[in-house]
Amino acid sequence: MDYAQLLAIALNDIRQADFTALRAAYTRTAHYNPYRSGATDAGLIELMRAENWSAAAARCERLIAEDYLHAPLHLTMSYIYQQLEDEERAAWHLAFARGLIGSLLSSGDGRSPETAFKVITVREEYEMLRALSLESLGQRLIAENDRYYDVLTVRDANGAEGEIFFEVTDIIRYTQGN
Repeated sequence: MDYAQLLAIALNDIRQADFTALRAAYTRTAHYNPYRSGATDAGLIELMRAENWSAAAARCERLIAEDYLHAPLHLTMSYIYQQLEDEERAAWHLAFARGLIGSLLSSGDGRSPETAFKVITVREEYEMLRALSLESLGQRLIAENDRYYDVLTVRDANGAEGEIFFEVTDIIRYTQGN
């Protein structure tokens, strides 16, 4: 199935969504850009500070239409819909974010190239670091068996340092035009 079909399934019945297939299919669309930052929208922040929840929801809906696989934005939308007392939409966006994050977490354990987390955007690497409460200290790219990996040196909340592996083959192929 292609991205549009997989997204339609998720939108129709989130319990039937295959987030891993959805993420993979997204890399084969004309809209795929692994370097889209997903930076926080200043206007959205201002609307939330002003507790203008209806306008914030409308702004989020426009933003998510540009990048439906943006887990932090779905979490923000869940919060906004809670403020609007729209529990159904709040729960749906929370479930969508959990599905995306769960897909990342189930893709590996990040301890080696063989078990690297498979990411499709640079943003997903940093989402994983936040989810795992890790601070990035440095990064290097390695190639192994026709696959590419970002190896991040990280520090946990206790100060212990280590490495975490992300498979970034889709990102590198995008950069190379393949």
